Amino acid sequence: MKKLCRSKRFLQSICCMAVLMLMSVMLSVSVFAASNVIINVDYTLSDKASDRYVFFNVKEKGPITVNFKVTDLGAKPGTVAFVIAAVDDSSGKYDLGTVVLAEKEVTSKKAIVERQEIVEAGLYVAAMLLVEPADGKVNVQLIIEGNGTAVDLTSGTEFDKPLVTELTLNYRETKKDLEQKLGYYDIYFSPYYDEFVMTATIDKTGVLIIYFMDDGIEKNFRYFEAVLYSDEKCTQEVGNIIMFTGERGATKEINIKKTGKYYIKFNVLRDYGSEEPVSFPVALMLIPGGTRTVKANTEYLAYQNYNTDPVYYKISVKEPSLLTINIDPEKDDIGSAKIALLDSKKKAITDERYISLYGDPIQHYFVLNKGTYYLKVDTGVGAYLFKYKLTAVSDKSGASKSKATNIKVGGSAVKGYCLVSDKTSKADWYKFSLTSSKTIKIDISSQMDGDMKVEVYDSKGYMIGSALLYDDSSSRTINLEKLAKGTYYIKVFKSESYSSGYYSIKVK
Repeated sequence: MKKLCRSKRFLQSICCMAVLMLMSVMLSVSVFAASNVIINVDYTLSDKASDRYVFFNVKEKGPITVNFKVTDLGAKPGTVAFVIAAVDDSSGKYDLGTVVLAEKEVTSKKAIVERQEIVEAGLYVAAMLLVEPADGKVNVQLIIEGNGTAVDLTSGTEFDKPLVTELTLNYRETKKDLEQKLGYYDIYFSPYYDEFVMTATIDKTGVLIIYFMDDGIEKNFRYFEAVLYSDEKCTQEVGNIIMFTGERGATKEINIKKTGKYYIKFNVLRDYGSEEPVSFPVALMLIPGGTRTVKANTEYLAYQNYNTDPVYYKISVKEPSLLTINIDPEKDDIGSAKIALLDSKKKAITDERYISLYGDPIQHYFVLNKGTYYLKVDTGVGAYLFKYKLTAVSDKSGASKSKATNIKVGGSAVKGYCLVSDKTSKADWYKFSLTSSKTIKIDISSQMDGDMKVEVYDSKGYMIGSALLYDDSSSRTINLEKLAKGTYYIKVFKSESYSSGYYSIKVK
């Protein structure tokens, strides 16, 4: 996002026109030359002083000639937006009229040379904005010729009050988005005002993070504050942030529960008697919350504290699959997360699973049939990355004891699964046979949610061994000593109605 202009009333309106190219119809070019020099100025535009403007009066309808040149003073080239617009001062409000000239990108290699325009008599303003402050600063030279005079309107007039202007947010949804440079605004207080309001349209619920950036050097103010309101009259406060002099910036997270237009009131408390201008870089970043449609194998940025609402991640499953969820908190603090699986209508399938976080990434698993699901996440860890993957699963089990799948002793492991939608009465059956008496080990590994039970029976139906598998990755071994010759059966089933898991069994 390009850096926007400081907050003086005319300059904001004009430069927004230039950057967005909201140009009025250009007046025809005159063939007549203009000789009287109205304006001849040189300015340095930089990161700290990114804009300048000058006013002039045209005495009667006729041509003006404009020359505008940019010279780079830094290691990298800069880009300047340049606008000339009429000013309607008849009502005393100094509103903008016709845009006479607007150039979005003036660089050291692209100047405005001998541009002629026919203009009506009246008051005009020429504005310059450094929109790409690449590596430092540029010099700009402006010469305007015609039948007119320069006007000093730098103090004591209506336009010294800032215009209520729309602020654009930095949206950050994925980890990849964090690679983008954070766009910011230079919030500028002239000597004539200490408070003003700007607007921001927020079209996604989530967490708004406000960044105040400063170098920590003592300046001529006591504190700088921004208060977010949901109404135009600024009576319904949503959140606020404050930075005191000498601090190296400040950050505040504000929960946004409703989309719409918001109002940010900026104010500065100056040192007693100070009349110098003050400016602060401010960035607005929104991390979406609410319901989010997500794709597999993409890391999504999220932010939740104990005052935010749960986030619902919408997931589409095309075939029976193991759903692996990864939550990676930014901080190493101890925390917790509650996770629940919902159906396509956001009706709970499982109860909330409470998971402790110790600063390390955590994984959780569900085995799902084809369909649409929501994963409800409620945590207070702050910023975290959310990612999931889907792995197609296979099942080699038998549906009953009489149809049990044979497992070769000492052979490869067999795999099976229990779906969330399966009933507890459903069981997977396997069998193995011994030609002589042996000691047997049955290794079971699983990735699951909830509980799953493994039971071993002899040919007469007596249970001779068992193991309980539960949340996340689990491994168990059932040791059976000196089993007699014969056939044995392994039964796998859910012990909780909403459990699910993917498992492998090996007999050796």
